[in-house]
Amino acid sequence: MKILVALLLTVVWALPALAQPDETAQHFHVFPHIADGGGWQSSLIVTNAGQSSNSCTLELHGLTADRFEAADGVMAEGSMATFDLQEAGSHLVWSTRNEMAVGSGYATLDCVDPVTAQVVFALTSGTGEPTGIATVFSAQPGHVFQFPILKQDAVLAFAIANNTDTDADCGLALVDLQGENLGHTHLTVPSKSNHAQVLNTSIPIPDDFPGGSATIDCDQQVAAIGIHSETQPDGVNITFSTLPPTLLPTTQFQNADGLWEGTWKDAMIVTQITSTNPALVPCQGLVNCGGTNFALTVELVQSGSMVTGTVKSTVYGADVELMVAGEVSDDGTLSLSSEDPASFVLNGIPLMATLSSWGSRQDTLGTMTGSMQFNINLSPTVTIATARGCLGDKTLDEAASMDVSMLSSACSGLRRSDSY
Repeated sequence: MKILVALLLTVVWALPALAQPDETAQHFHVFPHIADGGGWQSSLIVTNAGQSSNSCTLELHGLTADRFEAADGVMAEGSMATFDLQEAGSHLVWSTRNEMAVGSGYATLDCVDPVTAQVVFALTSGTGEPTGIATVFSAQPGHVFQFPILKQDAVLAFAIANNTDTDADCGLALVDLQGENLGHTHLTVPSKSNHAQVLNTSIPIPDDFPGGSATIDCDQQVAAIGIHSETQPDGVNITFSTLPPTLLPTTQFQNADGLWEGTWKDAMIVTQITSTNPALVPCQGLVNCGGTNFALTVELVQSGSMVTGTVKSTVYGADVELMVAGEVSDDGTLSLSSEDPASFVLNGIPLMATLSSWGSRQDTLGTMTGSMQFNINLSPTVTIATARGCLGDKTLDEAASMDVSMLSSACSGLRRSDSY
């Protein structure tokens, strides 16, 4: 029996580790600000990070594709453009013409397979020579963004892109290094549009400002980027760079009744294994073992702070269903556990599973992030393996092909969904 269990667990947990992927490669990218004309030029750079051919669609908001130069392989009409990247490392550089009156907006890039993507943002002189260049990276979606403000003459401009179907109401606040509030205001970013401005057009920055931070807090999930510059007395920029924000957690959704209710689907990515089984000694820290994950379907019912439901998964062909219960704490963390083990049979061996811990949050509405731990038992008192993991969005095939050292970086959370 011990030999069978050792063999079983070796097959279940030890998968081959493959090459490390590019962590910045994504299927979907948002660029909160692009501009063309009046001295401004934007260049989109997209590189295929996969091993096979890839197809991408660029959607412009506020600009049209006729502002871009002609490029081989790009089919463009109106605000849409499509193109293919034929092999790993193949790339596209597509630039605006800088021939019309100034115009601006935002863009989304949606590709079949992951790509890396940036927009190079240039301000040019009357002769066409660049006087400032900055790279606008793909922006993470969120609700609360914080930008450092170094000193009074270090000007911060920012852009917010709202790619949702609902107008976003955003608060803008400035504090100094001691946390003193120096001003706040509100702004609205309409659906499918962006808003760009210089901070001190809304909140004056004192002459003796020692440094601090600006915070943007929106009620919809948006993307934001900062543009940091210093100017000479005559107004000419002497430095020009983009400034990615820090995404901060928000508790504005956490304690709403019914927040956690519904169907959630995604996967648990296994990041650590401990076991008393000698066959799993090499896998204790997942150094010599590949990673794996388990597709999850989580059905939850909420009554006040109390949450009950089921966690279902298929573990190498064996269906597992756990009855779970827990509560939402004051800080918005959902904790779950299972009191009774779930019995299942794997390769003819009767086993049990228990959910020993679950801690998740919704810092972004509709996305559950956190970690979990479950035990595999031979009996209610004999645990043969403990698996710790996080809630991630990789498919089973994708997780199996990832280097295990990179699995935790893929923990982007369960989505509220009725299907994968």
